[in-house]
Amino acid sequence: VWCYKIGDFIDEKIKKIKIKKHGRRSVSVFKYGLDYLSRVLLSGFNLLEIRIFQFLSCT
Repeated sequence: VWCYKIGDFIDEKIKKIKIKKHGRRSVSVFKYGLDYLSRVLLSGFNLLEIRIFQFLSCT
């Protein structure tokens, strides 16, 4: 859920996922969030300066 929420946030607010000619996204929202989250957690570098832990709250 954390990956999906981060991917959805980035897709809506920061950088849209490309839509291919056949109408599907080039990458899923989950994968978009997973890639970003793994980069932040493994390298410690938050390129987009997103507060990633705000997505853990249940509200």
